[in-house]
This record gives sequence, C-alpha cells and structure tokens, in this order.
Amino acid sequence: MLEKIFSKPGKVKYSNIHLLAVLLGALYRYHQDFAVSVIDNVLENITLGLEQNDFKFNQRRISEVKYLGELYNYKMVDSTVIFDTLYRIVTFGHEGGTPAPGKTTPFDLPDDFFRIRLVSTVLDTCGICFDRGSSKKKLDFFLTFLQYYILTKDSLPMEIDFLVQDTYSLVRPQWKIVTDLTEAAHLFSEAISTNYKQQNADKAADA
Repeated sequence: MLEKIFSKPGKVKYSNIHLLAVLLGALYRYHQDFAVSVIDNVLENITLGLEQNDFKFNQRRISEVKYLGELYNYKMVDSTVIFDTLYRIVTFGHEGGTPAPGKTTPFDLPDDFFRIRLVSTVLDTCGICFDRGSSKKKLDFFLTFLQYYILTKDSLPMEIDFLVQDTYSLVRPQWKIVTDLTEAAHLFSEAISTNYKQQNADKAADA
C-alpha cells in the first residue's frame, strides 16, 4: 500500500511532489529496498506512458517526470538515470532509435508535442544542476539532439515554443536555439563526432 502511494506522484498536489521525494529520501536511510522498488515503479510508469500515449493520462505523466527530477535533486537517483530517461522520452518508438523527418511512428506523431513538455518538465526541475564537468557535456549534447528532434516535428504551437525557449533559457542562458532542420542536423552530427573523438581520447589515456 505504502509503495503504491510513493509510486504515484499524480495522486499528490503538483506543488507538493518535492515533499514526496523528501519523504522517500528519509525512508531510504532505513528501507533501501523499498525506495529502490518505488524508483523502479516510477521509471516503468514513465515508459508505460510512452507506450500508451493516451492524452487522458497526460497530467499523471507530467507528475511522474517531475517526481523523477525531484528524486535527482534529493540524491535518490544519479544523472545517468535522468539522461537515460530524457533519451527514452525523445527516441522511444522511433525506427533505429533516432527521430527523422518524414518517418512517422504512431507513438510520437509529428503533430504530437507532449514529449517536448515531458522533457521540459524534467529539465526545469533538475537541469540547472548539470552545469559542470561530464554532466554539463552530457546536457549540452542532449540539448543539441533535442533541438534537432523538435525540428523533425510540425511547427510548434506558440505555447510549446515558449516552453522550449524558457527551458533553454533556464539551463543554458547563452544557447542560441537553431530553427533550421538542416543546421540542427549538422550540429547534432558534429556533436556526435566530437563525442566519439573524446571517448577515443579518454580510452587512449586510460590504456
């Protein structure tokens, strides 16, 4: 019963979701297995939401990703969990794991912008923490991918456009958001190449 309560942030007032994370953090000290089960449930529910993609569960889905962000803020999950979830949100159901213009999936249609809202919720909750070291590089790479993903969609409604601008302004105030798909694809390709070279350099240094 208690596990169900802690696994369903949608049942809590949105402004109090952080308190649920605080309480779980307190329980973690003495009941580690319980807390791990709750986190697993939340991650499963986020994936289930991507599979179902039913608009009647939208508010619940927003609450779940908000909760995950708060769990990061209270050191219940690490940055790997956050970035894995961000990429899952953007790529789930897309052929080859990469969204592409002209290739549609029933899980994420070109005129469905809800995933952008999910990503913004996560980043608005904990994105400012990724401002140094490897987590900064990870977020910069993801933001490059995100702007490409956004441009594979139909034109954004004004509300979503403002949401995206606010999120980028919060986590990377100096970021210049690209509005051309070809340029966004080029920047993403460059980011992949730079990331690959860095990984090889790191491997060579470790050898």
